[in-house]
Amino acid sequence: MFLSRGCWKTALFVLLSIVICILLFTVSLTPRARLNLMQVVSTMFLYAARGGGVVEAGRQDAR
Repeated sequence: MFLSRGCWKTALFVLLSIVICILLFTVSLTPRARLNLMQVVSTMFLYAARGGGVVEAGRQDAR
């Protein structure tokens, strides 16, 4: 992965913003639905950390 620090900060900021919105939304959901959502979010973070499609899309948008 050849990402600059600025690109990483932008990607992390976007991901954290999405996570915060999801957490605010899940306050009204049941615990089981909340657990499933957290698994999806953690999977997305792992995928992005490995240099997956999320990072690739962010790199293309930055150009």
